[in-house]
Amino acid sequence: MKHTKPFLSYLKAIGYTNQTIRSKRGNLHHFTKWIADKTLLEVTDKDIKKYYHQLFEEKPNCKIRTLNKYILTLDQFYDWCCLFEHIQQHPFGNLTLIKNNAETTRKPIDTETIKQLYKACSYPVEKLLLIFGYGCGLRAAELQHLKVKDIHVDRAIVIVQSGKLGKRRSIPLQYKHIEYVKNYILHKNLKTTDYLFRYEDQIISQYLLRKHLKALQKRIGLSPCFSLHHLRHSIASHLVDNGVAIQLVQQFLGHSSLETTQNYVTLTKTISHGSPKTMGRTTL
Repeated sequence: MKHTKPFLSYLKAIGYTNQTIRSKRGNLHHFTKWIADKTLLEVTDKDIKKYYHQLFEEKPNCKIRTLNKYILTLDQFYDWCCLFEHIQQHPFGNLTLIKNNAETTRKPIDTETIKQLYKACSYPVEKLLLIFGYGCGLRAAELQHLKVKDIHVDRAIVIVQSGKLGKRRSIPLQYKHIEYVKNYILHKNLKTTDYLFRYEDQIISQYLLRKHLKALQKRIGLSPCFSLHHLRHSIASHLVDNGVAIQLVQQFLGHSSLETTQNYVTLTKTISHGSPKTMGRTTL
């Protein structure tokens, strides 16, 4: 257990909650008992694969997602070992995690479909939903309460004044969307105190926002339709797919816990390690 304590301290430093750290400590302890006479740094890819299969025999009533978390804890631990040069090679090799077919709610919208949605926009509200719901990862309530004064086109950022739990955060606005947003505000003659999403001078309801997104999806033949929150899950997954560090995605989404951010990102089914990689690349 020589390296366990500094690893857990590292997790705390990068934003994991105490509850999550306790869970990961338990996962590591379970594994160290299983490897018996070996140390954590002597583990091979064969050990990892054997342990994964053993988990299913030992814990037949556990959800697949829970069992996969044991392996993801080990993946993170050996990422850390590589990062701080305690080992030269990650011991996972290629390990395919079993997919839980029941877990479909977090499946992201693929990037090609996102492109189709942008192209199919017939009304400004639809494109604004994509710009701020997908491009900026805003929650439904954050979209609903977004005001003109929160959009700083000159600085290419959006300020969420009061997100979940009252947290304030800044989000980058893509340069390709700045002109569109600026022209929309000018065309509608909106004041700085006005809500961006409006209906007859009143704040628009979340129901209507969802209705607009559903109409857009039906226009390109999507069925069943994705929710507003799917846009947020999708941008989180796509950012990680493109190499953005999970800690930056956490800040982007405004999560207090890194574990919550990991739950927004689709699990990488195949873990491949040719060289040390960024901490948290393989996530839930």
